[in-house]
Order: sequence, then structure tokens, then C-alpha cells
Amino acid sequence: MFNKFIRYFNQNRIKVIGIIVAIFLAIIFIQMLNNLAKEENENQLNQIISNKISQNEHTDSVINTGGVSNEKANENERLIDNFVKCCNNKETKQAYDLLSDDCKDALFRTEEEFVNNYYNVIFNQYKVYELENWISSEKYSTYKIKFTDDALSTGGNINSNQIEDYYTVVEQGDISKLNINKYVYKEIINKIATQEELSIRVISRENYIDYQVYEINFINHNSNDIRIYDSNSKSSWNAIDDNTLKYSAFVEEIPEVYLTMRSGQEQTIKVKFSKIYNPSRIIQSLYFSNMYCMVEPRTLFNINIPLN
Repeated sequence: MFNKFIRYFNQNRIKVIGIIVAIFLAIIFIQMLNNLAKEENENQLNQIISNKISQNEHTDSVINTGGVSNEKANENERLIDNFVKCCNNKETKQAYDLLSDDCKDALFRTEEEFVNNYYNVIFNQYKVYELENWISSEKYSTYKIKFTDDALSTGGNINSNQIEDYYTVVEQGDISKLNINKYVYKEIINKIATQEELSIRVISRENYIDYQVYEINFINHNSNDIRIYDSNSKSSWNAIDDNTLKYSAFVEEIPEVYLTMRSGQEQTIKVKFSKIYNPSRIIQSLYFSNMYCMVEPRTLFNINIPLN
């Protein structure tokens, strides 16, 4: 059989050598393409990392109301980086422990809620990020963060599934903690106003990037039922800022049962207002108009609650 191969080779020497050379060249060409693709992916990943590092060099805030020191800014960014690393490494308990108590109370009461409602949505793949100092103040520092999938896991598509969020670093005692998912911070207010045996107390305010949520307590000391909101009677609930601009409440999100108060009833509800987060626009008061007793002749209630 070997002699037959030698005879075939001698008779087809040029053809056999050509096939061998072609196979060899094809192998070299495929290796070159693989190396080029690997180098391109690595360059793109390095560019992402470079961008993240450059963003970490404390660019000016979009809104600056006091600022923080470079040392504090570095601490804030290390906290955010640690949170992202924990999520990328699937260390969900450690990541959850970095959140503030207010953030947990408002959005993620348990680690399981955090995993289902945030971690599984954002960190379904390994993420890299870019960070921008968005708002700095004496009490809070808010950062815009953009997540993208790791370029090496997406075939070089660095814009795949880009997700934007806002992280705020707050102080909880002597420890820095994170508020995520566009939750900025919570303020205790405890301001009250009363008219004709109807009392309204504003307990607290939760600031989100896109809106505010007020926790409000209503007490009906009147002997009659009171309708605290009725669109047909042109009732309105507004937050009013220091430039007298009005921001409406999303009353349609409140169950109807909460809008009529029985005699002697007390209730606490959370109300969302269409006020985006901007420290230069301060809410001075909440105004509740055209509430009324549900007997004739109707007694109207218009209550303004100064917050400062």
C-alpha cells in the first residue's frame, strides 16, 4: 500500500504539493483572522475601561450645589465600583448589604426582591460601566451610570443592551451606603395644617430622579364624611416650588377607596408628584384644594402646608 502511495505521489507530485500548501495556507489565514478578532475585542474592552477611568477623574457635575472633596469623590466611586463588582461576581448578599435602609424600605424589602427586580434585570450578563458625577451637594452625591455588556461576551458590540441608572451615595450613621434604581434620598418633614376639623400632615418625602413621593397622613375629625379629592369638583393636589411653579399629583394612581374619608377616620397614603429631582427648585408647600363635606350645604376645604 505504501508503494502505491509513492507511485501516486510521483505521478501527481505537483497536485499533491499544491493541496498540502493550500491546506497550510488556509490554517495560517484562519489563525490570523482569529488573532485579529481577539485583538479588536481587547482594544474595544480597553477603550471601555479607559472611558470608565476617565469618567472617574471627577468631571464637573451637571448640577453642582456644593460639591465634594476629591477624597470623598474617590470614596464614593470605590463604593459604586464595589457594588458593581459584587453584582458581576453574583455576590448578591454583599451587594444588597451596600444599599441604604431607606432604599431597601422603598424598593427592595428583601434580598430576593433585589435579585428579582434589579439584579436579574441589569446584571443578566457581565457588565462594564461608565460613571458621571451628575449632582454634588453637601449631603448627597448622585452619579449617572451607564452599563453595557462586556465586549468580549458580545462579539465586540460594545453598545449591546446599554442601560442607564442613577446611583446616590448617602451617609447612614458613619457608613456610606447606596441608593439605586433612580432613588435619590428620603427626607423627614413632619409638617401639619388643619382646617375645619380636617388635618393633613406631611410625614416625609422620597426623591426620585423622575418624581417625588410624599407620605401624607389625613385625619377627619368632622362629624361628616369628607371627599378629599374629586375631579368632577375640580379638586387639585399640587406641590409648589420657590418660583410658584405647580407640580401635579398622580391622584389617578391612588385607589378610589382612599379618596373618601369617613367621620373620625385616619389614614396614611403615599402620593406621587410630577417633580423631577433638581436641588435648585425647592418645594415650598403642598396645596390641597376643593375638598368638601359630603352633606349639603357643602363645606369646602383648601389647605396649604408650608414645608420649610
